[in-house]
Amino acid sequence: MKIRNLILVSLLVTGCGRQPVAHTGDDGGSPDIPANQKMEREAPAGGDDENTAAGNQQPPAVDELIAAMGNPLNEKEEMIVGKYLERLTSTTDPGLYADDAPRETINRGNRTYSILYEDGDEKTLVHGIWMIQGNDYYYMGMIANGVPIPKEEREVYHAAVVTLDKEKSVFSVPSPDDPSKKDHITLESIEKFKAAQMQAFNEEAVNEDFNIFEIHKGGFPLPKVTP
Repeated sequence: MKIRNLILVSLLVTGCGRQPVAHTGDDGGSPDIPANQKMEREAPAGGDDENTAAGNQQPPAVDELIAAMGNPLNEKEEMIVGKYLERLTSTTDPGLYADDAPRETINRGNRTYSILYEDGDEKTLVHGIWMIQGNDYYYMGMIANGVPIPKEEREVYHAAVVTLDKEKSVFSVPSPDDPSKKDHITLESIEKFKAAQMQAFNEEAVNEDFNIFEIHKGGFPLPKVTP
């Protein structure tokens, strides 16, 4: 499955740890990114996408998500910090995603997230940014397998809150194959990650200091994990 569709149907959230200083975007002193891979400040992309806005509400712009990193979480956001197993289900066809592997995801308190997608033998580790406004969850992938997602492929996506609970939360998104139908994304709390690519995030010190602007170029080294 392509990265864009993986991000489109997935809830990407944030995790536990102390609150770092808020970012002000790529112009605010974050480490430089190669010129052909810059994370530019920009208006929200994909305005025609069924999943980029709730009703007439405009999604936050890319620079708003970046600027929100490190700011205090609101009450709803605090409900979904931690380590989770994410599952995707269809509200109209219970067996539609039966063969899909659940995804391990970490939701950090600085509004960054990491999630591991598995499609057969292919594994994709994505890092991104999120926020909740009202009853709407907004999220955006920034890094995929260590490479910045190009500007033209980045979009702010939306999921509607169905239920919020520390142990199990449910969100609603349009089905990618038929936007008139709804899929549910469920987050179930777990104690530790099992996948080798996610085990580094079992360490709280890693999550507290996680720097999304450094991870893609090795400036934020992760502990070595033996599969």
